[in-house]
Amino acid sequence: MPIYEIVNVLDGRYLLDAESYQRSYVTQSGRTLLPGFYLVMWTSSDATEFDESAEYIGPFKLALHAKLKLAQYLDESQARTPPPPRVSSVEQRAQRA
Repeated sequence: MPIYEIVNVLDGRYLLDAESYQRSYVTQSGRTLLPGFYLVMWTSSDATEFDESAEYIGPFKLALHAKLKLAQYLDESQARTPPPPRVSSVEQRAQRA
């Protein structure tokens, strides 16, 4: 499961992270981002810098819109995850014996 954060991009160099700290950022393509709110995602659990490893989705006018995008992503992610195998009552009784 990816790591994610909602941020507010201020200009071509800086953003405010979820804790309201001003941070510099870099995108994968080296382009600057338009001001607004973004959903930032990292596929690696140890990558949380705002660098080339981050994926920026946005801009959104409101933080709420970025949160809705995150909820949509999480719903779609759950839908793609197959349910755990079902254990029949016969198998459950055999496991208990």
